[in-house]
Amino acid sequence: MIRRILSILLTTKLNILTIVILSCTPSILHANPIFSRGITNAYSLVEKNSFSNRAEVILFGKISWDKKSDHYVLIDETGLVYLSPKDESELKNLSRSGNQVKIIGIVNKKSKAMSLEILDLQKINQNI
Repeated sequence: MIRRILSILLTTKLNILTIVILSCTPSILHANPIFSRGITNAYSLVEKNSFSNRAEVILFGKISWDKKSDHYVLIDETGLVYLSPKDESELKNLSRSGNQVKIIGIVNKKSKAMSLEILDLQKINQNI
């Protein structure tokens, strides 16, 4: 009888521990693999969309004009992501200045390309 009670208590504690561990893991682990592999410069996945090919992310890097694709792109040490047009003049100014930026946006994964729909764009002051 005592063994049975101890067994039930131990099983219950392990189940509670498992639930706590799983609830504390970062959301990037639950994302579709295209986001964990394809976007290597995503510092955090804010929210996984219900669509398997979309996610809201926060990215850091520099904006540059890509002549091959005829698009503005966000570049850091690990790769690049195409930027969907927001305000061409703002992207042009940021690409010329060479400043680091922080972008919050929605990543759209298509068959051969990834694009970033910009929700918020902020210049990062490096003199701090």
